[in-house]
Amino acid sequence: MAFLERHLTVEHAERALRSGDLEQAESICRQLLKKNKKDLGALQLRGHIAARRRDFDEALKHYQKCLSVKPREAHFHYLVGKAYAQQGRYSEALRKLDKALALEAGHADAAEWKALVLEWDGRHEEAGAVLEPFVTAGTETTDMAEVQAKVHIRAGRFLDAAAIAGRHLARTDLRPDTRHRLGHVAGDAYEKAGEYDKSFEAHAAANEAVAMPFVPGDYARFIDDLIEVFSRDFLATHSRHGNRSELPVFVAGMPRSGTTLVEQILDAHPLIHGAGELMEIEAIVTGLQLELESSEAFPRCAVDLDAAAIDGLARRYLDRVRRLDRSARRIVNKSLENYRNLGLIAALFPQARIIHCHRDPRDTCVSCYMSGILPGPHPYICDLAHLGFAYRRYERLMAHWKAALPMPVLDVAYETLVDDLDGSSRRLVAFAGLEWDDRCLDFHASGRTVRTASYDQVRRPIYRSSVGRWRRFERHLGPLLEALEADS
Repeated sequence: MAFLERHLTVEHAERALRSGDLEQAESICRQLLKKNKKDLGALQLRGHIAARRRDFDEALKHYQKCLSVKPREAHFHYLVGKAYAQQGRYSEALRKLDKALALEAGHADAAEWKALVLEWDGRHEEAGAVLEPFVTAGTETTDMAEVQAKVHIRAGRFLDAAAIAGRHLARTDLRPDTRHRLGHVAGDAYEKAGEYDKSFEAHAAANEAVAMPFVPGDYARFIDDLIEVFSRDFLATHSRHGNRSELPVFVAGMPRSGTTLVEQILDAHPLIHGAGELMEIEAIVTGLQLELESSEAFPRCAVDLDAAAIDGLARRYLDRVRRLDRSARRIVNKSLENYRNLGLIAALFPQARIIHCHRDPRDTCVSCYMSGILPGPHPYICDLAHLGFAYRRYERLMAHWKAALPMPVLDVAYETLVDDLDGSSRRLVAFAGLEWDDRCLDFHASGRTVRTASYDQVRRPIYRSSVGRWRRFERHLGPLLEALEADS
């Protein structure tokens, strides 16, 4: 009876996790662990829950407890290795994944993640060697196929990459997010092979798999509300209550506009920490209505901001980012939603540096469409006409910010950056208020972990191949070009 009760409780926790009820799943696990702190099922589930929340430190802690109970269990070595990989700790990840494979040679998950880590780390041939036995036997998983296709692309075997992706895309049981990722890999392979029509077709199919509703009128009203609420007068008044710290730097721009490249250049400076796509401002935005006990959703609830609320929110952000690097004098946040939140950012941090990245609208939108970014906060990204519409609203909003913000905004054009890396990099560092450091020109050799759609590009020296990319697909871009030509 006790075993049955325990089994059903773990089963209920797993069911709650699968349904997305993380709080219920964690509550059940905590109860189990009160009875038995070595309960492997509960420990493992707590790790999975933490990983779902992207708290990889917490996930690692629970997986390591599993390993302490069963130190020769290949699966637990794999879970620890995976958590290390998600933290960007590649050497430690590979050691644990190798241990899992030593204990269980055919452990597919460990092999898959070992190949993935090697591919992330730019060690493409080694990644391919890990997967070769599975590919040869025809037993590779879809995730293995995705990594193998990327390895083929790096080796110049573009049609081989498209073929292995296509073999899995022909399946009818793929999850939408898997079809999305693999379809974009196939599209990239065809583009590298010069097969632009097939490339566009693959990217379009990938986007169709995850497309979500987007109502242009609602989005336009949201942008209008931001402009109305965060007016010049509002910001002049509220920024007086803001925190005067110069620690925060915010890189803003549409996805695929050069934000990752700018962050990498700055991060190479010894006094600057690039924090990536921090979601702290988005968390503040999401909770602001409740925080202010307002009857209005964001952005209209922001009219209830007062000095105490501004001080509390600013301190919360600074406490979070200071833990990332205690010695840094500047910490860069390049969240892709920054351009929508610059009004709130200015109210909290009137001394912050704002860097605005922009690029040819056609290249930006085509790169967004073909990037593999899930729609999420960018529900327009899977449709060309919607992309063009959203881009024009982004331009309208940025024009407002430049007129209304109480601090200067540094404009960085992607095309200028790639044509004059030295001059542009020096302007970035000077704008950050720091002395120049030559390491900023060698950003691609820093070995820093980047887990965004641009992770592969930032490991290479500067290149111009994506300038004018839209022309390869011009015959398919009618809806985009028409939307970009429309009045905003």
